[in-house]
This record gives sequence, C-alpha cells and structure tokens, in this order.
Amino acid sequence: LAEGGARVVCPDLPGRGRSDWLAMPAHYTDRAYARALATLIARLEVDEIDWVGSSLGGHIGMMMAAEPHTPIRRLVLNDFGARVSAAALRRIAGHLLRDWRFASIADVQAHLREIHAPFGALSDAQWRHLAEHSAVADDSGRLRFHFDPGIAMRFAVPIMFDVVLWPLWEAVQCPTLI
Repeated sequence: LAEGGARVVCPDLPGRGRSDWLAMPAHYTDRAYARALATLIARLEVDEIDWVGSSLGGHIGMMMAAEPHTPIRRLVLNDFGARVSAAALRRIAGHLLRDWRFASIADVQAHLREIHAPFGALSDAQWRHLAEHSAVADDSGRLRFHFDPGIAMRFAVPIMFDVVLWPLWEAVQCPTLI
C-alpha cells in the first residue's frame, strides 16, 4: 500500500510490540484499544481513514466502524468476522497463557512455523522477519514473545461459547471486505 502512494500507519496496540504496557492487566480491554486508536487517528489530523485489520485489529476496526460519526471510510477484515469461535479463542488462550522462552531466533522461527502453518506458506526470509519482530530478550538473555504477559489474563476464564457480534456487524455502514 505504501509503495502505491498510500500513507500507512501500523500501530502496536497497548502491551504489544513497542507500545507501553498498561498499569494493570484488567485494563487490556477492547474498549481501551479502541480509545487508544481513536486518539491516534485524531492525532493524524485526517477526516477519514481506510482500516485494514487482522484478528484483534479487525475486531477493533469493526468496533470503531460501528460507531456513529466514525472516521473509518472503508474496512478490510482479515481473520475476523461477526462470530468468533470458542475453539479459536481457546487456541489463542493456549498460546498466550504459556510462558514461552527460546534460546535463539532460530528456535522462535521454528515455533512460529509450527503454530502458524495453517495460515499459509511464507518464505524463509519472511519467517525470519516474523521471528525477529515477535521476540525480545528477557533479563536472562533468553527470548520471549514481545507482549505484556498481563494480556493473557483476559483468557484465564475458561472459554465455553462462541462470541457472537452480529449486532456490532450490522451497525457497520461503510464498505467492507472480509
């Protein structure tokens, strides 16, 4: 998109990547993410944006697009829709609740290849890039995933049912691609 001349902004949500961690794990909520991104959009000084979101980014985009007077002009959702299966959420919880530690980037890369294999083939260079940007060194020099472990607390309660978001979906008025 950037090569085509579009202005592209790729934020890290609070507690992820290079963003600061929140003071309390209970603060990691969908509404908190939406507020953070609404603030970012306001600081961009634009009237409207086109939103491309994968997974949680798609969920936050759908939430924001459903709001009255949203700045979202067009919405692209990848790996997200109006129903989130309990099985998918349990899979995510299983990864977030575990304290993964790795000896090397090669080990991170091997792990990511295994857990993300169903999402499609990547080149060796792409897997390496993903590994390098997914992990940071801990105090002992071992590598861990680059997010606040407190994020996992929202998954501490057993997930029994699908999350149904049809009312939210039906409130989205902008052109949308899933």
